[in-house]
Amino acid sequence: MHLTIQRDVFMQAVQDVSKAVASRTTIPILTGLKLELMPMD
Repeated sequence: MHLTIQRDVFMQAVQDVSKAVASRTTIPILTGLKLELMPMD
């Protein structure tokens, strides 16, 4: 698999999500990000 992403767009999205997510959690699964990739046509 090969992934190409625009760094500035990705970083902005991560920053937006990090503002909405608690910095500490007791549930380990909530400490990461889930990426869903879709093929480009």
